[in-house]
Amino acid sequence: MLLHWPAAAHRQTALDLHGVRRDRRPRGPDDPVWVMIDAARRSPAPVPGVRVERVRGASSWLTSHRWPPRVTVELALLKVASQRDLAGAVAVLADACQQGRTDVTKLLHALERLGTLKGRAALVDVLQDVAEGARSVLEHRYLRDVERAHGLPAGRRQVRDARQGRAVVRDVTYEAEGLVVELDGRFGHRDSEDRWADLDRDLDAAVHALVTIRLGWSQVLSPCRVVGALAAILGARGWAGTPRRCRPGCPVGGRGRS
Repeated sequence: MLLHWPAAAHRQTALDLHGVRRDRRPRGPDDPVWVMIDAARRSPAPVPGVRVERVRGASSWLTSHRWPPRVTVELALLKVASQRDLAGAVAVLADACQQGRTDVTKLLHALERLGTLKGRAALVDVLQDVAEGARSVLEHRYLRDVERAHGLPAGRRQVRDARQGRAVVRDVTYEAEGLVVELDGRFGHRDSEDRWADLDRDLDAAVHALVTIRLGWSQVLSPCRVVGALAAILGARGWAGTPRRCRPGCPVGGRGRS
């Protein structure tokens, strides 16, 4: 970075300095170091392994009183997210929020100044979904491809339920129908404690007459198939609606997409 001074760490390099842990996208040893300089300066001579981005008013992008200088975590996150597909954007933004490095309000405020950011409209949608509680790629896909696309009732997300002095957080709750959907985006439980925690949560739900459905990647990535089962369960528990087709050829429901 000294070769380009005055400069600041940018994008993934800034996130590393901010302590944002690696998200779900693996990084290789050849990933570049990102540096930001003011747009008023000439472009520096290329340096192997270093990527430079020129930004107008670069000083206003910086986190105050930090060394080495770095772009704010919100602007760095949004720049990284803009270069990914939707699932990747959800991963990096939601992970940072879960780690307590930022929140949706701050990200939306930062996004206001990035009017020409690539994929800006999609990022607004992502942030709104994160605000609703869809805090993982799997939760976002469930919200978008299963629930919304097929016209299921709107579930409540990340509901904290404290009964008998014990608090649990449920991924998606359809309160009127007494149905809980738990979404496990991991490719396997990390250890036995995770498995026990899941079982305890399911047992607690059953005690309070809540049916728990636990879905993973294979179910959510086949949304039309899983919707049929969910709609049947919701219908048996009082839902009077009908799921709709998400697209031509979708086998779900009896009416077209509205």
